Amino acid sequence: MSDFPDEIKNIKLGDKTWRLEFVSARDLPKKCWGDCCPDKSRMRVRTAESLSDQHWLDTTIHEQLHAALWPISEEWVAQTATEIARVLLATGRIQVLRDDCAEN
Repeated sequence: MSDFPDEIKNIKLGDKTWRLEFVSARDLPKKCWGDCCPDKSRMRVRTAESLSDQHWLDTTIHEQLHAALWPISEEWVAQTATEIARVLLATGRIQVLRDDCAEN
């Protein structure tokens, strides 16, 4: 059993309220580490929970940028999210904690 939440609700990004879900990679489209669903009935951002620290943080930031700035170019979101994640991890003040039960 995980000590981490499966989801975080009521995230204000832009002018909308979103839900962030941490899911198995098999629950996402093929070759995706996360996704953003701006459908008004779902309003969710999903990130695969089994990623490396850098990729998990990068993907979580990436999908939240999509949510906040929808629609925005994929190139801008990818570059910006990767740089934010890299800088946060480089500070040594951010640590991605792992669940021993997370899939590899």
